[in-house]
Amino acid sequence: MMRPFIQLRQAQNSFDPNSYYTFHNDVYPKNTISAGVEQSSNGVINMTQEQSFSSSENWQLYYQQGRYFIRNYDYGAGYQLGLDKASLSVPRLMQSSGELGQQWTLAKADGGLWKVTNGLLGNDTALGLSGHNTVPGMQPSEDGTSWSISLNPSAGAPQDKAMLKDVANFEVVPSSSSSKAVPSATSTSISFSTTSESATPTHSSITASASSSSASASKGTSVSPGAIAGIVVGAVLLLVVLGLVTYHFLSRRKQRKEVTELGGLAVQPPSEKYAQAHVQHPVELG
Repeated sequence: MMRPFIQLRQAQNSFDPNSYYTFHNDVYPKNTISAGVEQSSNGVINMTQEQSFSSSENWQLYYQQGRYFIRNYDYGAGYQLGLDKASLSVPRLMQSSGELGQQWTLAKADGGLWKVTNGLLGNDTALGLSGHNTVPGMQPSEDGTSWSISLNPSAGAPQDKAMLKDVANFEVVPSSSSSKAVPSATSTSISFSTTSESATPTHSSITASASSSSASASKGTSVSPGAIAGIVVGAVLLLVVLGLVTYHFLSRRKQRKEVTELGGLAVQPPSEKYAQAHVQHPVELG
């Protein structure tokens, strides 16, 4: 997997826009990226032997808002190296625009080499060579993605003044991943507007979530008046029922006690009745 080389846009320019550079790769150390002998409507590029197509081997690296536009010596300002949705793997020269697919990041790697990534694909892939393929393409592997970028003083400086002007409608992706890319014309205003747009929604979303959490918490802990009334009514009914049960129990107990006492007075033991019936008082003899 690719390492995180381009978490942020590059803060400074490492290449002179008034010069041309050549690209070399250790997979084909004697070759360089070239646009061929003649200009093609397809804008194809390839790895060719160095100095075989001398003019089209030279590339201008124009820095704008943290990204680079890569232009060819033969094609001038009207074409730039890029990707589009129809071809996300093989870059080609296409009519110049400020779209993400034509924005490149050149990140320093070990040994003075460079990693080349595209704004449309982000940091998941890098420009490289694989196997016996001489056509540079975007690939997720780090193998063959290290480039040596060399200044070529013999190519001179760009003669087309348009090659030294910023590209109009420079496309910028806000920090939020869900936001769509927006075109821009000026670097200063875009830099600040992008920051404010990404910061404000984040703050408001945090505030909203905190408010909703506190609201839900307060709702969960409070008791409604209806519930309180129900509790009171239930408690009163319970006391009434307990009172009735107690009264009933005490009444039955009292009745049983009275019956027992009355029964004791009415009934006499058989022995006492027998004794009274057979007692004879003594008779005095005169």
